[in-house]
Amino acid sequence: MSTDSNDSSLGTTASDSEPLLGLQDEVQQLKQAMWAHAAVDQAIGVIIAVGRLSPDAAWDVIRTVSMRTNTKVRDVAQQVIAFAITGELAPRLRREMKRQIRQHHEADAKSSQHRDLPGSD
Repeated sequence: MSTDSNDSSLGTTASDSEPLLGLQDEVQQLKQAMWAHAAVDQAIGVIIAVGRLSPDAAWDVIRTVSMRTNTKVRDVAQQVIAFAITGELAPRLRREMKRQIRQHHEADAKSSQHRDLPGSD
């Protein structure tokens, strides 16, 4: 057995494989980011439908729930998707989600009342 770092079957050396390993790690991270992004998009859709909010407001709900419950955004998203399927959501996430959706509705109601006032054009 040879002690040099050449792998004759691949024609590469150990130092040649370092960039390859780095690229493989990067590809794996990009795949994970893609799946997390897809989950967030799906969760936004659930909140739009259930909470009757705009896409921007639904994203804000997910982000705020994440911060206020100290839960990663992708984990909140996955739980919202599971909620759409099972109807179950962890109690602390459910409370915060309801709170955030209610706050958005209240802000929208105040905003629309202001727009309806004379001279508020």
